[in-house]
Amino acid sequence: MPSIIFDTRRDHEGLGLMFNKIKISVLSIMAAISFNAQAAWHTVQGNAPILDSVAKARDDAVNDAIRSARLEAGALVSTQQEFQGGTLLNSDTTVKSDVPVRKVIVVAEQKTRGRVSVTVKVLLDESHAGSCAASAVKKSVLPITFGYADQTAYQGSAGIDTINRELTLAVTRRLASIPSLLLRSATNVSLHGAASGSAPDQELQANLEALAKQHQAQYIVTGSINSAAAADAGEGVFDKIFYQRTRSLSFTVTVYDSNEGSVLFSRNYDMVSDWPFKQGEFLDLRSERFKGSAFGQRMASLAQQAGDDIAGVLQCRMPEATVIDIDDDGFIIDLGEESGIRQGMKFSLVQTSEGYTPQGDSFDIEDRARGIYVVKQVYRGSSKLSGTDLNDNLLNVRINDKAILVR
Repeated sequence: MPSIIFDTRRDHEGLGLMFNKIKISVLSIMAAISFNAQAAWHTVQGNAPILDSVAKARDDAVNDAIRSARLEAGALVSTQQEFQGGTLLNSDTTVKSDVPVRKVIVVAEQKTRGRVSVTVKVLLDESHAGSCAASAVKKSVLPITFGYADQTAYQGSAGIDTINRELTLAVTRRLASIPSLLLRSATNVSLHGAASGSAPDQELQANLEALAKQHQAQYIVTGSINSAAAADAGEGVFDKIFYQRTRSLSFTVTVYDSNEGSVLFSRNYDMVSDWPFKQGEFLDLRSERFKGSAFGQRMASLAQQAGDDIAGVLQCRMPEATVIDIDDDGFIIDLGEESGIRQGMKFSLVQTSEGYTPQGDSFDIEDRARGIYVVKQVYRGSSKLSGTDLNDNLLNVRINDKAILVR
């Protein structure tokens, strides 16, 4: 009877190859599931002026949209600062992000007078996202409608009388796109007092504290228009033929910390651009005619830069809350879910007492209290904290104590 020999080696190789294929498929599926869990779509807008060509402006607009998507994902706005005249000044702003872009889809595109605007869907792999610890808690910001530095600045804005409101709107729109900031509605008030170097005087600080309490915001952003005057080319015949009228714009943005009573940031923004509009003509600053002009585009760019500068100063500052109530087993702070507070976060307490100089003048003394307190319950605008052990005595906690997030 003939022997039948099976080539078991080949069968085993075949089974091994099949199992390897199955293994690879399973790993691929798991990797895809893992990537999908860590990837996210962001629908964002971008825009850019048409300077060289429409194609170049389209690319710049898409890159502006990608930049906004990365900011939504928690990219860091880095600012290089210098100290001058008692105030921190800003010289350069960059967006730092380790978040890879996996896919970009241009959903809509619009070309208006001198500008390209796009709506883009961006797929980001947020598994690589990295940010400072403090950026997880949103910093509350109250913008104040821009004012004019003096009567001359106001008179120079003739024909563009609403430029203070439009600048405020442009800056706050940029701030609203930064996920580490909690933007309050802009308010139109006049601040009395002045800042001397890096600190406001007593009158201004009292104003800041009242506004902060009323609007539940720690940081207050103000703006002042120093100049918005138009300049003619000259009186000569050739001047009027060959030269274009220009208009300058100069404004200052200042950021105050109402809790610390300090000036965190102050910077001047200046520009000069062609002014193709007729003398005495009243302009709608929201019209495409103005937005598409060289002046309108440059103004929008400066406002965006100011917003990024402010974000760079604030997003990595350690959050500071205020104790607003105390009960038998804990205390309440004025930061909650809308600020990104989560159960399990830990805070320490800083308490303020009053000291006196030999001359009898009073000053504040800040001491970090012993103990760590953990968030137990989170509400929309507040949170309840309790001590982590029996030695964290709640009898020493006082209303208006400051709670500082522990890294």
